[in-house]
Amino acid sequence: MDITGYKVCGNIAKHAASIDAINSTSVNIKHKFVPFSGRVVDGPNGVFALSLTGQDSMRLREGKYVYNAVLENVNGDKIDTVSGLVFAESAFGSFGDETTEITDKI
Repeated sequence: MDITGYKVCGNIAKHAASIDAINSTSVNIKHKFVPFSGRVVDGPNGVFALSLTGQDSMRLREGKYVYNAVLENVNGDKIDTVSGLVFAESAFGSFGDETTEITDKI
């Protein structure tokens, strides 16, 4: 699928319906997630990348998370593209300003 000109975004959360219990009310529910940045790497071949800054990855405690990536075409139509599991663990030697990038193809 050619994704030239598409926008890419995504989120990572503890589970698909994670709620921010501190900032939510019964009438104003706030979901708890960390956003990914996204970019098209090779549009004609459907390759895109999701990235998470070192600062954002520090917001994740060790454990299993779910993620979801969405493409938006030039007409504004959103396409739920890929979802899966991410395992976060502490690492040595991180400076906190690096970016982790995951590349995928549709």
